[in-house]
Amino acid sequence: MKQNDDTLNPVRDLMYAIRLAFANPKVKILMSLSFSQIGLATVFYHVIEKWSWVDAFYFSVITVATVDYGDFSPQTMLGKLFTVGYILVGIGLFVTATATLASQMLFVMQKSKNLSIPKIHQPNKLIKPYQFNFS
Repeated sequence: MKQNDDTLNPVRDLMYAIRLAFANPKVKILMSLSFSQIGLATVFYHVIEKWSWVDAFYFSVITVATVDYGDFSPQTMLGKLFTVGYILVGIGLFVTATATLASQMLFVMQKSKNLSIPKIHQPNKLIKPYQFNFS
């Protein structure tokens, strides 16, 4: 059975939205910084903790993604201190990069004539943002 070209293809539409989201310089910068940080942490753990490249990369990703299985932890003092800084900076950067990419993808999907997001899936309709006033 041949599908009509107007039929939604979720994978194609997702790839299209990601490609357009990466056209935004802010998304490119944040994702580049996030990937660079993971890469630098991977090299650090490989050199300092003497972990394999795969283990070092694995630990770098699960740390900033806040998924910890407890199977790895730094053993050296330098590794522990680095990890504290990596967590403090890395989680913020990773969350910001991921949220910015997701926001841009939703924007692209909403603007596309072939895609529409049901109102229940629009986060700004579900949760009212709270504005902090520090003055």
